[in-house]
Amino acid sequence: RLPFAKKRFRHYLPLMPLAIEQFDLRGYDLILSSSHAVGKGVLTGPDQLHISYVNSPIRYAWDLQHEYLAQARMTRGLKSMITRCILHYIRQWDVATGLRPDVMIGNSNFICRRIQKFYRRPASTIYPCVDVDAFSQPDIVPRDSREDFYLAASRLVPYKRMDLIAEAFTQLPERKL
Repeated sequence: RLPFAKKRFRHYLPLMPLAIEQFDLRGYDLILSSSHAVGKGVLTGPDQLHISYVNSPIRYAWDLQHEYLAQARMTRGLKSMITRCILHYIRQWDVATGLRPDVMIGNSNFICRRIQKFYRRPASTIYPCVDVDAFSQPDIVPRDSREDFYLAASRLVPYKRMDLIAEAFTQLPERKL
């Protein structure tokens, strides 16, 4: 309900820690959170079990901060300083909330290593649920009817580097993206 929240939700990043802590979960014995950012930060009581499925510690606040700022053209100036202060605050909050869940689960061994590095705690790996058999069924994807193109799908955020994929395909005119 905040102004421009649907299109400019990233501008509300500094408020997301406060927002997630406002959920009243007192009526639940088990809390399952799944997030790449603030989901693990919910407040729970001593008699509640909180299991957090972590898609990744916040990339743009941790190991990709410099890349994120460079791609957003925020390496210098007042906007850069404000953003760096916000990301510093987010990292502090992220570390503190890394202790909140009773159990942490990563979606890959790589993510579990990142959880260990940034939150200093172990995590178990549970891969995302994908029915891989469905992709080999002839009635779903006939092998003899492939089309001649490549497909890239992603959120249009700088660190996903969709621009790099598009640029690469301009150098390969015989390939279709």
